[in-house]
Amino acid sequence: MAVGIQIEGHTKGRSAAVQAGESSARVRPNGVVAYTMPYEKPNYTPIFATAEDGTINLAIDGTAFSASVEGVHDGTDTALWTASATSGTWTFNSSAQAYDGTQSIDGTSTTNGAVARFDGTTLNPNDYSKFKVHVYISQFNSTGTKAVNIQMYNSSNVAVGSSVNILDYILPSVEDVWQLADIPLSDFGNLGTDVDRLDIQVVNTQGNPIDFYLDALEFVSVGGREFFIRPVNNEVTMINKLEMSFLATDSATRTNDIDPSGFGFGSAISNGMVFRSTQVTYTPFEYTLTRNFDFYVFPGADVGHVKGDGTTAMFKHKLEYPTPIELNPKTGDYLSMRVNDDLSSYGEIYFAASGTILRKPDLESL
Repeated sequence: MAVGIQIEGHTKGRSAAVQAGESSARVRPNGVVAYTMPYEKPNYTPIFATAEDGTINLAIDGTAFSASVEGVHDGTDTALWTASATSGTWTFNSSAQAYDGTQSIDGTSTTNGAVARFDGTTLNPNDYSKFKVHVYISQFNSTGTKAVNIQMYNSSNVAVGSSVNILDYILPSVEDVWQLADIPLSDFGNLGTDVDRLDIQVVNTQGNPIDFYLDALEFVSVGGREFFIRPVNNEVTMINKLEMSFLATDSATRTNDIDPSGFGFGSAISNGMVFRSTQVTYTPFEYTLTRNFDFYVFPGADVGHVKGDGTTAMFKHKLEYPTPIELNPKTGDYLSMRVNDDLSSYGEIYFAASGTILRKPDLESL
């Protein structure tokens, strides 16, 4: 039975009403009650760096993966990928200029929107680290927006990754000299596992178009094997911490005196492990690690507990970000570690991340 209570104060005309129900825990207030909750809820997930074949143990012989070159086009000096003009005027065997051989691709007659297409052998972009092209500018006008963009495509003719402007990798105002555009393949974002086509498109929104030549277009691998940390389940993933864990049988009794000049439990390595970060909201970078001290130069880095039992020993490097970094699948963001040396003498090496997936709440279940 509900009981109504009237409370009156000393001030004339003012009062408060209280509805007392059978259970005070089930009092239902009059009016509308608004509930708030986070727009996205973080869900913790561990992420192991993984090679394209699913391998997660970095204790491999990286020297077994040799450097290689996949030529795309060199002005038809060599039979490489097939070139065609999708739009605009292109000459694919011009003898006016040449960096390598006697011919190059002539783009001096192209205008805004001109596209050259190159079709070739299907390759796995993860086997390569760079895309190189030599550029000769004979006339440059800085008015308006200028670009010579490269876009990759997979075997289904679907654009993959992000387009890259060749002019961002040279000095376009420097004329009448060959310049190398040395483009990290990571700048193209996530290219998947197969590429067999690329397009080059000219952008010129105002003023005279660029007069240019291209030569010696090629995919280049510096060797080694790369292990990737990518967004989980194609969702935005926030990375809070990175860890590199070592397990070895050599120097097993070394538990508290890790040599900063060595790598893991052994001596410094020759070629180094290459840490790469590719995110649209951050400047892409590469950093080579050849010794323990190279880990410690990062702010927030530390060595974890070292343990040994006389037979095996283990320890880990840690890198904690002051604020989480975002890996967005829509922009092809990823982190990676490339093994270039023979690390097979270690029992196990793992590169892993502590991450969270941001998910919107299921409002229908409330």
